[in-house]
Amino acid sequence: MAAQRAYTTHPLVLRRVTVRRVHEVTPRMRRVVLGGDDLAAFTLDGTAHPAFAAPGFDDHIKLILASDGDVRAALPAQLPHGIEWTPAEHRLTRDYTPRRVDHRAGELHLDFVVHGEGPAEAWSASAREGDELWFVGPKSSLRLPERLDWILLIGDETALPAIGRFLDERTVDAPAHVLVTVSDDAARQDLALRDGDTITWVVAEPGDAAALDAAVRALPSPAGEGFAWAAAESRALLPVRRYLQR
Repeated sequence: MAAQRAYTTHPLVLRRVTVRRVHEVTPRMRRVVLGGDDLAAFTLDGTAHPAFAAPGFDDHIKLILASDGDVRAALPAQLPHGIEWTPAEHRLTRDYTPRRVDHRAGELHLDFVVHGEGPAEAWSASAREGDELWFVGPKSSLRLPERLDWILLIGDETALPAIGRFLDERTVDAPAHVLVTVSDDAARQDLALRDGDTITWVVAEPGDAAALDAAVRALPSPAGEGFAWAAAESRALLPVRRYLQR
C-alpha cells in the first residue's frame, strides 16, 4: 500500500546568490556551490522576507536566466507577499532541485548534468567564482509520512540531486530502494546507502520508457506501507505510474 502526499507551502521570494566554487561530481555532473546574504532573512522596501528554506528532498527552485544575457531586465517583481511575473521578452526559467542546503555556511548546492542541453546547463559550464544567479522558490515542500516500511525512489540522471539529498538527510527510518537510469556508466555516483537499502543502475537513453518500465517491474515488491517517488521525462514515467498505481 502506498502512502499519500502532503505539502508545506512557502512564501515566494526573489533571491540573489553568487558562485563560490564549482567542481565535477562525476564526468556527467557538475556541482555549483552558491552563497549570499539573500539566503538569510532580509528586508526589502520595508517588507521582511524569511530566510531561504527548502526542507524537502525534492524541492525545486526556479532559476531566472535571459536569452539576451540581461538577467536584471528579466527579473520578476518582488511583492510584499509573493512574486509578480512582469512581462520580459528574453526571460528564461528552469527548475532545479537543491542538492544540499548548508544554513551554517550560508550555501546552496546545485547539480547540473554535463553535456545536457539548455540555458541552465550552459550557464553552469561557464560559471566562475563571483558570477551571480537569481532564483525564486521553492513554492512548497513534500512531507513524507512519519511511519513507512519502505520508500521507492525512481529517476533518471536529472533526479540524482533529489535522490542523493534524500539518502543524505532522510527523515524516515525505512529501507530505500533506488532505481536510476543513466545514459552512461560514468554518471553513477557514490550515494549514502544504509543496511537494507538497494540500488539498481540501468543504462538507457533518456526518455526510454520501455527500459524504465521493465526495470521497475523487475524490482521486488516490498510488503507493508510504502511510498513511491519518481522523476524523469514525463512520457517515460507514464507506464511506471500506471504500474505503481495498480
